[in-house]
Amino acid sequence: VLNLQSSRLDSVKTENRLLNADAESTIYAAVVANDLAECRRLQVALTNLSSVAAVHSVAELIPEGQPAKVPIIAEIRQRVGDVKFEVPAFVEEDVAELNRALRSLGLHAANMPALANAVKAARPKLSAASLAAYEKKFFADLQTQLTLLASQASRPMEIADVPVDVRRMLVGHTGKLLLRVFPQDNVWERAPLEKFCREVQSVAPKATGTPRGLYEFIDILQHGYIKAALWALLVIALMVYGDLRGVLAT
Repeated sequence: VLNLQSSRLDSVKTENRLLNADAESTIYAAVVANDLAECRRLQVALTNLSSVAAVHSVAELIPEGQPAKVPIIAEIRQRVGDVKFEVPAFVEEDVAELNRALRSLGLHAANMPALANAVKAARPKLSAASLAAYEKKFFADLQTQLTLLASQASRPMEIADVPVDVRRMLVGHTGKLLLRVFPQDNVWERAPLEKFCREVQSVAPKATGTPRGLYEFIDILQHGYIKAALWALLVIALMVYGDLRGVLAT
């Protein structure tokens, strides 16, 4: 069906690039689960299918075994507490010491070109100003991470905690959950499409989505063409017979 469209279309070009790059297709099967438990079960079953490359749903974002993890999180919060520390004063001698360390690392990394080149590129950029700025950013980031640890909620994560944009894409207004099932092979070709639809429906009989639509569309199109050809042959034969009045001539 992809070949029936103009190869100059941006959408077709993009789809072909994705297929050649072995990336996830832009089309996928859609499976609806009634709750998180069913969503997890379907996620595992669909992922194990040979024709499936990946399955994405909100179940990926909600950790399992949360009741056992809650006490651990509470203990981490208690240990971290309200951590705040002063950024130590910058020491000029650190530049020379770091320079010596980089030089030594460069010598030991002679057999590792990627690391040696990285060290070589870093040394000319080393200065008191850059090192002081790096230290300031490092301690700020460390403070942020510790604050994040200390502010973790001591309760299991729920679907309502998932960012709203993701929730809008994967959770319906009625609370039902969407699983997006991506094919392993190029389902624009008939054989992979048939295999993908057959395997997905063996797990989720009510699965829908573009691949299923393509599968049904091609079947309807093929049968429609055959039926149209047979009816056309019959009507034309009758018209020719009516004109020539003879079976042999017709």
